[in-house]
Amino acid sequence: MNTTLEQAKVQLEIEHQFTARTLQSLEQTIQAGVANWSDRSLWQKTRGRLHHIEQAQARVNSGCYGLCRTCGRAINPERLTLVPYAEVCMSCHGKAVRHQLHNQIQSHN
Repeated sequence: MNTTLEQAKVQLEIEHQFTARTLQSLEQTIQAGVANWSDRSLWQKTRGRLHHIEQAQARVNSGCYGLCRTCGRAINPERLTLVPYAEVCMSCHGKAVRHQLHNQIQSHN
């Protein structure tokens, strides 16, 4: 297996541990009643990030980690090192962003 892909899997595990600890700390702050709106917003974003990380770990376990969920081609291992929970290749990501921007522009017209 590609060394860079293995590094991405290690980075994924590191991200999981860090994100889970961050979420736990934020939950303790919220339960203690000392959370502000920023803490609650960060908690929500962190929960979403942890969900994406856990989905990526499931892809590792099923053997499809590193494959684009849209086109099925390999995701560049360097992309996975930077964003270890990436689900799509840069080509498909770009298409999705352009589609989203087009829809936003159309909704404002």
